[in-house]
Amino acid sequence: MLSEEENAPLASWITGWFNLLGQVAVTTGISYGCANFLSTACTLKTDFVPTPKTTIGIYAAVLFSQGLTNTFGVQFLHYLNNISVWWHAVGTFSLVVSILAKAPTHQSAKFVFQTFIDMTGPAGEGWGDRASPVYIVLVGVRGERFMTEETRNAAMAGSVGIIMAIGVSAVLGWFLLLGLLFSIQNLDRTLASETGQPVAQIFLDTVGENGAIVLMVRI
Repeated sequence: MLSEEENAPLASWITGWFNLLGQVAVTTGISYGCANFLSTACTLKTDFVPTPKTTIGIYAAVLFSQGLTNTFGVQFLHYLNNISVWWHAVGTFSLVVSILAKAPTHQSAKFVFQTFIDMTGPAGEGWGDRASPVYIVLVGVRGERFMTEETRNAAMAGSVGIIMAIGVSAVLGWFLLLGLLFSIQNLDRTLASETGQPVAQIFLDTVGENGAIVLMVRI
């Protein structure tokens, strides 16, 4: 529909390969981030010290479990999707309330809304900080688009799903970021956390080690 008829085969070929490469990149990035987070969680109240080899091992296990689920557990994906919706909504709300309620002190609104610390990309450009949230939202939109073919009244339900994916992700993401930023106790210690994860350090500073374990498992 978007190309001349004689160019349709080439356009389809390019679209297919870009889609495949995008899926591989998304799965790789999200799963590796999950492995890093699991490595950090394993250091709490243990003597475990993450190494590149252990992180890659956890990463392989995450990919293997995802492969098994999508190969043999397709009949359970419907239930997992429903659980995921409530897990993200209720879990995010309870997480933010917990760290805000338990934080000994809170950052000022001026720090949260007016302070910009650029630590991404080439010096002074900060491209990663600006691009990443948008990229994640686009991933959510693509997911809704793929699921549209399996829904009833797809013309309406698919459109509503895409809008909801953007809206809910924006609201929950903004709510989570505000909670984390207001709960920072010591910025330098948070950025240079021994855990390697600033978010984990915020949990440790606000709800303690036991609470941090609970929140890390929730994430």
